[in-house]
Parts: sequence; structure tokens; C-alpha cells
Amino acid sequence: PWAGRRRFKRVGLSVRKGLAKTEKEALVVYVEIHPEAPARCDGFDAHGEPVGRPVRSPYVPMLAVTVDQVEELAYGALKYIVEEGPDADLFDSSLERIIRLDERGREDGKAVPLANSPGARDGARTTLNAFDEPHRLFLPRQIQAHNTMDANLAKRPLEDPWSLYVGTAGQPGQ
Repeated sequence: PWAGRRRFKRVGLSVRKGLAKTEKEALVVYVEIHPEAPARCDGFDAHGEPVGRPVRSPYVPMLAVTVDQVEELAYGALKYIVEEGPDADLFDSSLERIIRLDERGREDGKAVPLANSPGARDGARTTLNAFDEPHRLFLPRQIQAHNTMDANLAKRPLEDPWSLYVGTAGQPGQ
């Protein structure tokens, strides 16, 4: 029954500065929100190979310490990829959100940048939580937002939701 399901719900990428962590995060989020990307397993073919499908109605909050960090780094890179890529017509992007459009031009999922006080959006029905430099999220509001976002992954079990943590190594205990 677990064949094709995600083995780990938390993935961490922690490497030194200058190795394009932010760009990797943006590319992973792009695959998550793209309407044609085989981001989830949809069963197996006659040869036992996995068959991919897009995420249904993806919601990806991208949480970072500051608005500048999330909008100019990971979210900014995603926005650039969406707007300048070959499938720009499949999205509607702004500084506040990137919307995936369905065949009628209606909203069919989105990615949003969140910073210190994400408010009500931190409890949404996410398919991927993207955390940038998570070791810097130590204020009570940030910890509360992280815990809420993490707890809400269980709301969409059929979409096999998960969390991605991207950053450099923090201090012990962070």
C-alpha cells in the first residue's frame, strides 16, 4: 500500500554558501506547482516503473525570516523561472503570489512568499512547505508558524505533502 508514496516527509538541504541552494529550492517549488510536471507517483506501468502526475491544486508557502529574503531570493528566483520560462502562459505571477492557471485561465494552485508573520495563510492545506534558512527561524511567532504549517501537512494525504528545508548549517541547537 505504500508503493509510490513518499518515504520521507521532511527533506533538508544544508550546504555551504555559494552552491545555489536558493535556486534549487525555487526549481523544486516550480516542479511542485507546474501543471504538467510528474511530481507525484500515480501508479506503475506494465514494467513496474513509476508513472508521474502533477500535484492537484498545489499550495506552497515559502517561509523565510524576512520579506526581503523570501521575495528576493527563493520566491524571486521562482518568479523569474515562471515569468521567463517556456511555460509562462501557464502562470499568473506577482510579488504576492504565483498562481497556476487551469485550461480556462482560473486559479488551480499557487505559491506564496511568507515572512515573520504569515498570519492565517500558515494553516492552509499545503502540498509543500518550503523553508529558507530554517535555523534563523527562532522567534516565537516563527516557531508557531512553522509548527502550524508542519501540522497542516496531514490535511492532504492523497497529495503526499512534504516539507523542504534549505540553508546553511546553523549553530548547535538551532
